[in-house]
Formats: sequence, structure tokens, C-alpha cells
Amino acid sequence: MASSETPPPSLRQGVRIAPHDSSVSVEEALLAAGEQVGHGNLVFASRVNKAVLVFVKSEQMVHQLVASGVIIRDLYVQVSPLSVPSTRVTVSGVPPFIPNELLEVELRRFGKFASGFKTYTSHSTSKLKAAVEDLETSIRDLELGLQRDSNPSAGQLLQKKRLELSSILQERVKGALVRCRFLEIKEMDAPTPFFFNLERSVAQRKQMSCLKLPGGRVTSSPEEMRDHAMDFYTNLFGGEQCSIEGREEILEGLPQLSPEEKAALDLELTLEELTGAVNQMASGRAPGIDGLSGEFLKHFWGVLGADLRGVFSECFRTGSLPVSCRRAVLSLLPKKETWPY
Repeated sequence: MASSETPPPSLRQGVRIAPHDSSVSVEEALLAAGEQVGHGNLVFASRVNKAVLVFVKSEQMVHQLVASGVIIRDLYVQVSPLSVPSTRVTVSGVPPFIPNELLEVELRRFGKFASGFKTYTSHSTSKLKAAVEDLETSIRDLELGLQRDSNPSAGQLLQKKRLELSSILQERVKGALVRCRFLEIKEMDAPTPFFFNLERSVAQRKQMSCLKLPGGRVTSSPEEMRDHAMDFYTNLFGGEQCSIEGREEILEGLPQLSPEEKAALDLELTLEELTGAVNQMASGRAPGIDGLSGEFLKHFWGVLGADLRGVFSECFRTGSLPVSCRRAVLSLLPKKETWPY
């Protein structure tokens, strides 16, 4: 468990151990690493896909593990540093009757194989991108033309172009589902610029560039878009007037809390309650816009727990959340009926 005096380990203190057998546990990988650098020098370990990430106390121990490797279940397992991305090698001209699995087996014999293969189709991405851009340009031109002059044939052509674009984008969605298998490829875990650009490109596609105001005017001003979004959701989720008779009719027959239950709910929040709630958080998810996952909170709970309890207790006392907890992010969510327009 990390203490308040111990800063969280950096990537330079971490290594990746990728056993040949995916059933190898985190404990087995830790024991193997401890035999090389000493069990007391291990800081933290976690499974990421089929690999195990192990953090040690110093960079010198990282170099020692990389140089020596580890022995797990009587087999040598290569160790790679987290701070050095794996080198990508392009293998071309491979006959189609030679499966990727056979190539992997042969390359592993040299002890330098770090991840699985990814198959590329030459120039397919650039051609698809050009086709999408051409369709988007045609659609914009047709829409502008229809705003100036109503033309039935132009309207039919516009609908046809939209269907073509929708079909291409549907295929792109399927491709995105296939590319989710990147999560099982070890080099994608490395903190490379390519890895972070994936998330950046997704965020850019979700960003709203403009909004139509109630009067019909389209605005791209961040201030106007923010004000309109606040007004929209205030009206959507705001309270409405309800007659006293109607309210009593709805509440009649509902179970009521006993005085003891009310008193228990009004008690001050304890660290034990908060710890239990954090331990029940789902893995692989970040509950807020800060991106801190449940695994992060669980691991560093010994450092963060008391401070977070103080924040929540203050919220209960004042009846108000901090500004950071009152912020919201609006993200585009494509729907099948209206995609892409």
C-alpha cells in the first residue's frame, strides 16, 4: 500500500512481463521479478491485457530486469521497459498461405518478439478518406444549392449522397469495433504519441462545432453554445409545478422511513463507508471527467481516502458541490436514425 511519503512510481520504474501462457498470475510474475531484484524492491503490479506491469524502486533495477529476464514456470520470459516503446517492424511480401501464428512462433525463437501482428491493406485508408471527403463536399454543395433554389432532382441526389456516406460510415463503425482488439496487442499499452493520438482523434470527432439557437441562427461561439446548452438542460430537467392534491396522491401508500432510519442517514459520513463504496466501483471505468479510474482510487486510497472524506463531509455541511464536480461535458452521440446528419 502506498503511503503519503511515497510518490507514485513513474513509467521509468516500470517493466512489462509478457508470459507465453496467459494463465500466469500477477503473483507468479511478481515472484519471478523479486528473484532478480529482491522482493522488497517491488512497489506495485497490475495486469494489463495479457501482460503484467511491475514497478520497482529504481531505474537501475529496471535495467537489471530487462537484461536478465525472468523465469516463469521453467520458461524464460523477456522483460521490456515501459518507458521505451517497442520497435514496429513491417513484414511485407508474406505469402497468404503462411499464417501469422507460424511467423510469431518463428520470431519468438530469437527472444525479441514483443507483440502480435496487425494486417494492413495497402492504401485502403487513404482511398476511403478521399471518398468520404468527396461525398461530404458534394453534400455541402447540394445543401447550399437547395437553400437558394428548390430543385426536386437535386433533393433526390442529396438523399443518394447521404445514403452513400452513411453506408461508408457504418463500415467505419464496424472497423472501429475490430480495432478494439488493439487492447490485446502489447505495444498499444506503451505511452507512445500514436497511443495518445488515438484518444485525441476520438475526442475531436465528438466535439460540437456549432449549435442551432431557438431563433434558427447557427452559432459556433463557445460562449453562446454554452449558454444555450445550460438553458436547454435547465428547462429539460427543471422542476415543474405540481398541485398539492396530486403530490399527496402520488406519495400515498409509499413506504416511509422510520425515525431511526432517518437518524442513521443523517449521521456524518465515515471513512469505512467511503472505503466500502470505493471497493465496489467497477473496474476499467472513470466516474468523472478527470479520467481517474476505479483502479487508481483503490490503489492510492491510503493516500486519498482521508482527504476525499473531508471534501464530501464539507459538501454535506454546506449543501453544495465543488465547482469541478458541477461541470459537465456534452459529447456527440451518433444515432442510427439520423447518422450522419
